Amino acid sequence: AGALSVAAEEAARAVDPSLVSRIIFASPCSPKLEHLRRVTLADLCLDTTVYNGHTTGSDVLWAGVPMVTIQGDTFPSRVGASLARAIDMEDMVTYTLHEYEERAVELGINAEKRAEWRALLAKKRLEAPLFDTARWVASFEEALDVMWDRHAEVGPPYLLT
Repeated sequence: AGALSVAAEEAARAVDPSLVSRIIFASPCSPKLEHLRRVTLADLCLDTTVYNGHTTGSDVLWAGVPMVTIQGDTFPSRVGASLARAIDMEDMVTYTLHEYEERAVELGINAEKRAEWRALLAKKRLEAPLFDTARWVASFEEALDVMWDRHAEVGPPYLLT
């Protein structure tokens, strides 16, 4: 269905077919490593507006694919912006549909800019908190210790009314 709607839009708007030929509708794959390998082939990820790509967004960024997201007003529509900020790449975040479209078109036609973002993502993957599993585990363990100490000192939690 997606390919048909893209073809219809292409014809209706007289879009250069060589640009549309870059859109690939891929079937699901497993295992996860194969999915991540395939994702690296993408030029750009266009995050959805109402419900951002939560795990998909993380996968795309881990794979080094630039992403354009739009920050919404609800939790599900703000995840992409949170991911972008967690890797210190605020330029991925847009705030209006017009800005989203402009950034997507800019990156779609500017291979040099996409390459810059890819290089940044490759660096961020090694140093950003978003992908620092050891840091996350240490923080989680520390939180468990604090909760246990508090439980031992104060007793079971109580409900606030």
